[in-house]
Amino acid sequence: MKITNRELQSKVQVLSMLSNKQLPVKVSYAIAKNINSINKELKIVDSEKQKLIKDYALKNEHGEVKTEGNKILFPSDEKENECNEKYNELLDIEVDLDVREININELLNSNVDFTPGELMELDFMILE
Repeated sequence: MKITNRELQSKVQVLSMLSNKQLPVKVSYAIAKNINSINKELKIVDSEKQKLIKDYALKNEHGEVKTEGNKILFPSDEKENECNEKYNELLDIEVDLDVREININELLNSNVDFTPGELMELDFMILE
């Protein structure tokens, strides 16, 4: 399945939250497998994000990225904007994700109440 890195970030959050609920075994297994697949992709995204930060941010005398509190410091607003543009470009890249699908009835027949938002995030892995 083709999906962007940006979409993966939001989906993994919901999947992680749902993985703590008492779900049918098949559903729980599919969620765990999908979390694992998504985390592999997001690890690459994070690595590339760190490279961007290292390329664009200010560095101290030891070559480490300078921060102030939780904020990364950049030499100029222009460099920060450029870094953010590159990061957004990275998030918009489509990846081919191996998705473990589940039948909608397996969800509906469980004892778990799903919010509409959760169902929207699960849509990529639901067969009707």
